[in-house]
Amino acid sequence: MLQTFNKKKKRLKETRGKLIVLESPLPELTTTQAQLLTDILQISGYPTQTFSFPIMGPKMQAFLGTQTGEDFNPAAASLWLALDRYEHTKYLQNMLNGGNSIVCTGYTGNTAAIQGKRILEHPARTAYYKWLHNLEFQVLGVPKPDLSIIIVPKSKQSAADFDTFMETSRLFPATKTVSVDTLDTAQEIHNKIWELVRRITLKN
Repeated sequence: MLQTFNKKKKRLKETRGKLIVLESPLPELTTTQAQLLTDILQISGYPTQTFSFPIMGPKMQAFLGTQTGEDFNPAAASLWLALDRYEHTKYLQNMLNGGNSIVCTGYTGNTAAIQGKRILEHPARTAYYKWLHNLEFQVLGVPKPDLSIIIVPKSKQSAADFDTFMETSRLFPATKTVSVDTLDTAQEIHNKIWELVRRITLKN
């Protein structure tokens, strides 16, 4: 039994970590769920850290004006948020290559959905999503998520960004949705997320 456990620990250390992203049109959900997911991954033997974007110093925050970049057009705001992720790419890659998993919030899909709602025409919005995806993952080399989970309310009216989050879930690779009800407890939502992570990301 002990020998089997030690073999499993050795295999986990030799495996590249997983980048798991949690997003939601109700951002208050992601903080709690990111911590719950980090806890269960660590208990299960996967070294894991929580990472939340944007990570900006005072100068960057003052330049942007607001966290979501409302003072800029969607492409300009997205560029600065992408560069914020790019600035931390080396750190993220080192963590992942060292066998540490990362549970992240405020990643590319979040930027796409929040800024995308400011683009009214659907074809232009779709073009913007593709531009941002190429910018971050091809041009800048920001790590691609192994799994992105969007926590969406069953009631569309309870979240202003519902439509654009659903659009990104259909366009961005390795993206799944978890539908939640207002009566769902944090643990019930966590159970749904953990099932997806366990079945898809940790299947090997």
